[in-house]
Amino acid sequence: MPVAISLAATVVGSSIAGSAVVIAAVGSIGASLLGGAVTALGAFAAASLTGSPAKPKRAEQQVQARIGGVSSAPPYRYVYGRSRIGGFRVFNHVEGATLYLGFLLNSRPSDGIEAVEFDTRELTWTSDGSNDIFDMAKGAAVTSDPFDGLARIWIGMGDQAGPPALFLSEIADSDILASSDIWEGVTVMWLRLDFGAPSTAADRWVNTPPEVRVTGTWSLLYDPREGTQDAADPDTWTYSDNAALAALDMARDSRGMNRVDDLVDFDSFAAGADDCDAAMDLSAGGTEARYRVGGVIEMGGQEAAKLEPLTDAAAARLIDVSGRLTYLAGVWRAPTLTLTDIVGEQMTYSDLREGRDAPNTIRTAIIAEDRAWQETEIAPLQDATALSDDGGVVREARLDLPLVPSPTQAMRLQKIHLNQLRLERSMTAEFPAIAYAAHGGDNITLALPAFDAADGSYEIQTLEPRLQERNGGVMLTIGLGLIETAESIFAWDETVDETTFASSEDLDNVPVPLLPGGALTVTSGARAVGDGSDVPQAILTFAPSASGAVVGYQVQRRISGGVWQDLVVVDSDQLDGAGDVYVETEGVSVGSSYDFRVYALSVDGRRSLPVSITGQTITAPAASVDAPIGGTATSTTPTEADVSFTTPADNDVRALRIYGSDTDDSGAAVEILAVSAAPNQTFTVTDTGLTSASTRYYFARSADAWGGLSAFTASVSTVIA
Repeated sequence: MPVAISLAATVVGSSIAGSAVVIAAVGSIGASLLGGAVTALGAFAAASLTGSPAKPKRAEQQVQARIGGVSSAPPYRYVYGRSRIGGFRVFNHVEGATLYLGFLLNSRPSDGIEAVEFDTRELTWTSDGSNDIFDMAKGAAVTSDPFDGLARIWIGMGDQAGPPALFLSEIADSDILASSDIWEGVTVMWLRLDFGAPSTAADRWVNTPPEVRVTGTWSLLYDPREGTQDAADPDTWTYSDNAALAALDMARDSRGMNRVDDLVDFDSFAAGADDCDAAMDLSAGGTEARYRVGGVIEMGGQEAAKLEPLTDAAAARLIDVSGRLTYLAGVWRAPTLTLTDIVGEQMTYSDLREGRDAPNTIRTAIIAEDRAWQETEIAPLQDATALSDDGGVVREARLDLPLVPSPTQAMRLQKIHLNQLRLERSMTAEFPAIAYAAHGGDNITLALPAFDAADGSYEIQTLEPRLQERNGGVMLTIGLGLIETAESIFAWDETVDETTFASSEDLDNVPVPLLPGGALTVTSGARAVGDGSDVPQAILTFAPSASGAVVGYQVQRRISGGVWQDLVVVDSDQLDGAGDVYVETEGVSVGSSYDFRVYALSVDGRRSLPVSITGQTITAPAASVDAPIGGTATSTTPTEADVSFTTPADNDVRALRIYGSDTDDSGAAVEILAVSAAPNQTFTVTDTGLTSASTRYYFARSADAWGGLSAFTASVSTVIA
């Protein structure tokens, strides 16, 4: 049978102290926002299980803060372009059966919000005179089932003046939330959630708190092409998903490359922005911008981790030219100069990139806007000529494009990347002063009569003017570092190069919402462990989800009426002989009652509604242990008798139980001894409080590791003296 991998169902506490300081750096957030009075979800979760919500006391709140609490170090995150993102929870508080939440969406102002989801279910809300999702004095009432009347939303786009007024009126303790907790300059979402009817809570609140996803048009960017915008005044910036402008934003930001404006070549970024905006024909008709971006950049870590997704989205490079950061989009640039001479004898030339077998096949993954923002692969690209040249040996490269939402854009990038990897020529040499007319990033043509093997197009990687002593004088030479390039790298014919990519509406195997698995069946079982003993198990089986996007299942368990715990996550292909998903779970006790529920999980992290089963009592395997032997009973006083039995020579024996009765009927006997035992052990017990001249009968049973009992022995008896 397949074995599930157990995940420790532990509760990890968050260090709350000092977390307000961390978040305050995001915007003007009061230091009280994440103080010790902030609770987690204990009361809300308890209410969902008992139906009897109770307002926690402050001491209880401190304990609850250890259960799924907010992070003590929320990330800086910049969201570019249009995309669907998860909210990062930075505030929660419980009042009775009402949960107050705050989510960081974008660590800067944003443009607009299109959709909000709770656990993959898109919400609708009221917009009228008394409801405005962007007004902290109003908020908007959710109207979609099953949240109708139970949820209210506020979204601050960065220009808000404080938290929701309703929060301040209902959360009286200013140590928890104050009007000075503004979140200025940050895109944030506030939620007020009511528990609702206990009978429907499990289906309504799939997660506590819900997994929040928001689709929007996000960061405002500076565009050097727009004369009305001021690079130093973000209030003048506008929304854009242009890949070059996003890279410029990251280059100038203090948490990105932190380049001062004097060290940025704005003209190159403006030219790159034009390249990225260029309309590209599509095989189905119409056009799209050449290079755009959509997604989240987490601002921690190294520069490369922040910049590479942005430059990869445009096949672009950032280079230093005379100390200024210069942007080169992935487009063909006609050579600006032809060089025919090399000066001196210092030259290096290679026609094979060292230590690399050039790939002939490339696979590319994106977060596809047209597939409900799922991570997915486009069709792999293979260079048939290169494959033949490589003797039919497939050499794969991989290109991950997490900020590219368009499959056709990814197809163009995939081809460019594979073509670049196949180019193998590079050169460093000294060239005459005429080369001074070129700039870093320019393309040039080499036409060298004395070395025609190097002829072709090259991109300038490095450029260094040098003064050389020659023939008693001084001569200006230009040291160039060159890599091969070609117009064919960037050639694109949508009628030939574009491949089919079905949207989610065209795919039967990507249903939305995600479908759960079938009804659960729970049976009791056992598994042998290293010491030769067995441990009890609960074995779940259920029919797989019909959704092709499902990659696994999350199993949760609780003592009936208790708190749900994550138990195991299993792959979708963990099936038994009948084709059902098969999950073995341990940590259960024989005789105890448990509830189970299972969620289907998709490749993009979505979770289905749960399938549940309750009141499952774990039973022991049928007992097969032998009965005790050698029973004796002897009266020792007018009120006492000594009784002895010996356990059988059976390795399954774990205990001995002796019973006494005033009749020769084991069904009426009462246990007078229960003792742990091994095979072939004799135990004696004194039965007291007996009646003189009466006959007393005794029976015994062996017990196995599960508490399973053997048959009763035949009775032994004695007349009390």
